[in-house]
Amino acid sequence: MLSIDLSGRTALITGATGELGRVMVRTLAECGSDIAIHYRNNSPMAGKLLSEVTAMGRKAVVIEADITDFNSVIAMKEYIERNLASPDIIVNNAVIQYTWTTVLKQPPEDYESQFRSCVMHNVYMAKAFAPSMISRQYGRIIGIN
Repeated sequence: MLSIDLSGRTALITGATGELGRVMVRTLAECGSDIAIHYRNNSPMAGKLLSEVTAMGRKAVVIEADITDFNSVIAMKEYIERNLASPDIIVNNAVIQYTWTTVLKQPPEDYESQFRSCVMHNVYMAKAFAPSMISRQYGRIIGIN
């Protein structure tokens, strides 16, 4: 049992259906936080996590979004605020994964997708969610990727 009390808080975890994301969803919910479960391609796992979180007595929503597209991030923000609450905690965990090889063999598009999913993901999330956190004088944005 963790001694962190997040009752009354709302957390958004991007890439929530991955191995690390699932642990973060469950842990934050166990600490009392309501959860916004972001996914890109794994709807079945997102649904399973939703069931687990609500079984703990927490509120939760599932949202599919492309974190490399600012308009998609804004749509995600609006959906979460409408259906749950404005997040107090954001964990930027999503990343586009591909098979690594040597620099000479790796196509430039792979590096570009990594830049979008690691760097621009964090920029878009901050632009979308930080203003609300600033106005509430509370918020945490955690970058994992």
